[in-house]
Amino acid sequence: MRLLGGPRDQPDWVQSAHILSLREADTFRQRLLGLHAWEAWGETPWGLVLPRCRAVQGWGLAQPIDLLFLGKTGLVLRVLPQWPPGRFAACPGAWAALELPPAYCRYAGWQRRIEHAWRHRAGQESM
Repeated sequence: MRLLGGPRDQPDWVQSAHILSLREADTFRQRLLGLHAWEAWGETPWGLVLPRCRAVQGWGLAQPIDLLFLGKTGLVLRVLPQWPPGRFAACPGAWAALELPPAYCRYAGWQRRIEHAWRHRAGQESM
């Protein structure tokens, strides 16, 4: 596990048959490290959820990411595509932040995939 930098690869999940999975940063250490704890995005689509989070810092990230702020039901409140390292972002009404690989949100259907993953995460019936 690399402590600084985060994922460096740029996956192309457009043709992926897998649904987006959400990994949740629940512990203090996981929230502190965020994406810094992950070496690669890999072949299977995933995003990192920071629950109960209204502000994020990106100091030390290896590359830009797509950053989203979500309401408690998974409603997308704010989208920051290609959010650069070294920045701070906030969304006062957010319940969670979602960190995704750079350019994930430029592909058709990204919002539907996120909503589906959020419902699956919450144990609700999938689409």
